[in-house]
Amino acid sequence: MNGSFHWPPRDLVDYHRRHRLSLDRRDEFWREQAARLEWEEEGKRVCQEDLREPRLAWFVGGRLRPCRNALERHLAGGAGERPALVYLDHRFELASLSYAELQEQVADTAAALAGSGLEPGARVVAYLPNVPQAVILALATAWLGATHVPVPARFAPEKVADIAGNCQAAQVVVLGDFALGDYRERVARLGEILPAGARGLALGEVPAGFASLQQAPRQQRPQHEVDAEHPLALLYASSATGIPRGSIMASAGLLVQAAAYHQFIFRFDLPAERQAAIYSAVDLASAAGLSHGLWGPLLNGDTVVLAATRTRPAAERLRRLAREFPQLAVLTSPDRLEEWVSGLEQQGPEAGCRFRLLASCQDVLLPRLCRRAAGVLLESPERLLNLWVQNETGTACLATFPRQQLNRPGSLGLALPGVQPRVLNDDGRECPPNQGGRLLFAGSWPALARGIWGQPERFRDLYFNDTPGHFATRDAVRRDRQGFFWFMARRDEVVKVRGISLRTDEIESILQVQSEVQEAAVVGAQDPSGAELMVAFLVAARQVRQVGREIVAEKLASEVSRRLGPLAVPDRFVFCDELPRSGSGKLARRLLRRLASGQLPPEEQPGNLANPQALAGLRQAVEK
Repeated sequence: MNGSFHWPPRDLVDYHRRHRLSLDRRDEFWREQAARLEWEEEGKRVCQEDLREPRLAWFVGGRLRPCRNALERHLAGGAGERPALVYLDHRFELASLSYAELQEQVADTAAALAGSGLEPGARVVAYLPNVPQAVILALATAWLGATHVPVPARFAPEKVADIAGNCQAAQVVVLGDFALGDYRERVARLGEILPAGARGLALGEVPAGFASLQQAPRQQRPQHEVDAEHPLALLYASSATGIPRGSIMASAGLLVQAAAYHQFIFRFDLPAERQAAIYSAVDLASAAGLSHGLWGPLLNGDTVVLAATRTRPAAERLRRLAREFPQLAVLTSPDRLEEWVSGLEQQGPEAGCRFRLLASCQDVLLPRLCRRAAGVLLESPERLLNLWVQNETGTACLATFPRQQLNRPGSLGLALPGVQPRVLNDDGRECPPNQGGRLLFAGSWPALARGIWGQPERFRDLYFNDTPGHFATRDAVRRDRQGFFWFMARRDEVVKVRGISLRTDEIESILQVQSEVQEAAVVGAQDPSGAELMVAFLVAARQVRQVGREIVAEKLASEVSRRLGPLAVPDRFVFCDELPRSGSGKLARRLLRRLASGQLPPEEQPGNLANPQALAGLRQAVEK
């Protein structure tokens, strides 16, 4: 392509031309994006893929140093004094590290990890909130050629221990003196249950079961050169239940795509000479946080901004950040955005603050919330973006952009360059515009996960057995005539509650072993305001009529909470005489979702039910 792919597009026609070009000349396009990085040895082949196995490799034979690209080359270019990392601490004061200072701290942390016995290729679990130490540890792990395993600070200690055991982690690092929420109590519990072979290391205070990382002997090592396919990170699914599922993220693929998409999204209309600042309000332990909130900004010489403190109201934090960074871009999620907007609206029209961009990810961004957020946080509504990203995709694959023609409030967005989404029906045929179908992606892309750690068959079964040659997302969507994608539903038995994925079959299994329940079906739904709900439909045993359904519901909720955690407790329990089934005997889950969301009109009588009499009873139960 020889530098011929230019961004940003002027309008929709120009966007579609550029996107088509990036697919028609895919290898040239990604070779051009790879030139954003410095390589110790360039790859001999851009892509090698076999989607039947699947086996994927990008920039084959290439070798690079991740930290050189994120830190050292900026120093060599004279940008060593530019701010790399800014943090709003618990005293509500801003502290910052320049690129030169960040490099020093990363090198020192890498020496401490090496002195603690860490070797190239080993896994390091980082059980940390969004604090500077999380960024430093991610870079230090890459410095040594080890694999970074970030875990959200909200995860239960038992889940963290399962993850450490699953990936055979050599080290588990925590922050001993972080007092927000009950994180300190979770760390104390984790110290008691660390799996054999995993050494616990603490930053700050040292809880029982951990050793001090600061006091470890220093073993200085040069930056490790890694193969393009070396696992840079393992991203574990946010599911509260089930066997841990760690997606393997390849070094070169993730870095190339994170660097390119940072330019395409967050530097869309920013002059090349101006440094951008990105406030990451999503977990750095997610694909969105890792690629768009950490590596993407640093690879481009921009500033990462963090504020993992709740000592002041959210509105006050936002106003402080907007005042300090007039051109700040924000990476957030719909639930956090709802919290911010509600707080600012309660304080009146003068309480708002203005950001250059707001990018939301991890859940559906509703048009109503778009309108409200634009009124208090942005100069113009098209500057509220949506990013569609899953852990397995590595980066966003769909996005809206800050230009009126390239944005539709509430949509998932347009396809990003170099990836090819398709909407197919159950027969594998392309769906016409505005007809719902399965969201799949043809082929692969550099940041796509290479597998599930230790579970290659599971990776194939989950993502590549659906339609040959395609990555399956499990989302149902429609694509309008202009090319924007719109979310419709999840196609698998998973619901999302505040960004956490929960398997409905595991919740059902707990409900169905209770003596009061004959049968259970748990579905995701939306209330009239668009908020996500989880509803349990229950066929009760005979004795429930005597005990009382409210008492039974309380008992069931308590048991689910005890086994899976409070997030897994359904919002509503609906008791009925029987559950609807299709002619083949399958549970009519789509019908239950529509009922729970109030989207089944009274006059509609589905004709494909084996037991149509169940519908009348269900309608009455839902109304109650």
